[in-house]
Amino acid sequence: MAGLNPISAPAALPPSTLMAAPVAGSNTDFAAALAAARLPVADLAEPGRAFFAYQTPAGDGGIYGGYEMIEGHGLIRSILVPASLRDKGHGRAVLSALLAEVKAAGAHDVYAYSPAASAKFFIHHGFRELARYEVPPAILGARIASLTCPISTAILYRAL
Repeated sequence: MAGLNPISAPAALPPSTLMAAPVAGSNTDFAAALAAARLPVADLAEPGRAFFAYQTPAGDGGIYGGYEMIEGHGLIRSILVPASLRDKGHGRAVLSALLAEVKAAGAHDVYAYSPAASAKFFIHHGFRELARYEVPPAILGARIASLTCPISTAILYRAL
C-alpha cells in the first residue's frame, strides 16, 4: 500500500505501528472484506463517510475502519481486524486513529452501533451504552442503523 502514513494513539496508549491509507467506499476489496464479516456495505460510497485501510509493518492487511459525520456528531463505522491479527492491539489502534479523525473533522462527541457481544470493546475504551431515548435523532436515523441494527444493537457514546 503506497502512500501509507503512520497512525498515532493518544498518549495514554502505546504508539501504534499500523500504517493507514484512505480507502474509497467503492473499493471492491474493502466492500468484500466487510461483507464477508457480515458488516454493512450498502451505503459505503455515500457522501460524508471516510474509510481507511491499515497495514502492519510486516505487510499484513485486511484491517479497516471508518467514520461518518452526522450533524456535528461522529459515528464510528465498522472496525474490521482479521481473526489472525486480533488480540494484538490493532482494534484499539484503529479506534484511536478514528477518534482523532472524528475530532479533527469537528465532532464534539462520537457514537457507535455495535452488536451487544462486541459492545464491551467500546466500553473498555471510554464509551458508555445509551438508551435509545438518549440518542440524538440524527444518529438514530443514520442509514447504517436501518441497514443492520436490530433493536438489540447497542448504541454507544463518548465525548471527545
